[in-house]
Amino acid sequence: MPDPISIMSPGRAHLVGIGGAGMRALAEYLLDGGWTLTGSDLDTQTPGLRALAERGVGLASGHNRDHLSEETDLVIHSAAVPSTNPERSAARDRNLPDLSYVDLLELLCRDREAIGIAGTHGKSTTTALCSWILESSGADPGYLCGAELVGKRRGGRAGAGPHLVVECCEFRRHFLKIPVRTAAILSVEPDHFDCYGSIAETVDAFAAFAQNLPDDGLLLWNAACAGAAQAIAGATCRTESFAVGAPADWTVANVACSGRETGFEIVHHGAVVTHVLLPMPGRHNVANALAAAVLCLNHGVAPEQVVEGLASFPGLRRRFEFRGTWRGAVLVDDYAHHPTEIRAALQAAREVCPGSRLRCVFQPHQRRRTEELMDEFAGALVEADDVIVMPVFSARESDDRANETLSRELAMRTKEQGGRAEFGTSLDRIAATLETDVREGDVLITLGAGDIYRLHDRFDRTIL
Repeated sequence: MPDPISIMSPGRAHLVGIGGAGMRALAEYLLDGGWTLTGSDLDTQTPGLRALAERGVGLASGHNRDHLSEETDLVIHSAAVPSTNPERSAARDRNLPDLSYVDLLELLCRDREAIGIAGTHGKSTTTALCSWILESSGADPGYLCGAELVGKRRGGRAGAGPHLVVECCEFRRHFLKIPVRTAAILSVEPDHFDCYGSIAETVDAFAAFAQNLPDDGLLLWNAACAGAAQAIAGATCRTESFAVGAPADWTVANVACSGRETGFEIVHHGAVVTHVLLPMPGRHNVANALAAAVLCLNHGVAPEQVVEGLASFPGLRRRFEFRGTWRGAVLVDDYAHHPTEIRAALQAAREVCPGSRLRCVFQPHQRRRTEELMDEFAGALVEADDVIVMPVFSARESDDRANETLSRELAMRTKEQGGRAEFGTSLDRIAATLETDVREGDVLITLGAGDIYRLHDRFDRTIL
């Protein structure tokens, strides 16, 4: 794609759909590079957008062609914004470049040593871990992560070093446009049912991603995932495998969970490389940390720097994030919105607080995903002691009655599989229910990719 505008020459850009995680990270990257930014979205009162406003980004609620100032040089839109959007129409009328988020990723990756993180699960955490290790080692990387680092209030950074670590999402095969030299495939499972009609189609997309890597590149893949093994079969670059609980080039040994920390040894072809203490619970995070460590080791980071980077990792917002305590109950928030992710989050909660009553409030994300994986969702939710299921959060499917009906069915299916579940109509009503039900020693975990995290704001909390 010819460069319509030089990203190295800062100007004034307007971001349509700036509230999305990727778009926020891109805004933070561009701000670091000296750009002046404005943006629009339906909801501009989220914590992430408030942080951008504090950095000088002009925000507008809703979508209107008047949101483009006369000084605008470039319009950038998220994948969720259609061509009929009035701001995109105004850009066309003024002959302004109108690029997608993925178009910008393609341009930004061209001139840097790009490391791409792909997979159905774990992309944000692994991207952040890899970026943090590189940054703490002094490599000064850029990164574009779909979640904010705790304490940093950002998921994007320009950096001045050669590396750029980016999430590579399979949605609509967008990751095929991103030119990376090193990549990881963390997992390949059914998801994005509005894009892929079968697991075979999903594997085919990941296979194309693997084959896009240059012959002198590196592809790291999860040997514990059958879909990943299929996807990398046609890769022409060097490949290395990693796994937790399965044979691979890179594995772990002596995994031990203690509270919120997990210790383990990194093992390469049977030899212990180093011992790690990760300030995160869950075997899924051990796998994410192993992948990040291997990527950094392959980019010249010393083992002791990997250890220091992982030990100091601050965590990510909405990735098993501790939100405080309330009436003696521990509050946790997680982005999990796929059965595999839900099971991993609930098992991690059991590890951190063994013996506690585990209360779960789940907000399904997208009707099609919920319909296709109904039994899998129910089977994962029975890991909790009791569950409240909220109406489906559907960013691209608007039908409140259908969303409620589907969530009621999920609660019923969960009960049929032996769990305790009920339907909750709204955040306010669920908060009122919990006012009387939550007791000291409980763990209350919220799960979902929508606005479920706001439930915690209803509580008078003590920060842990």
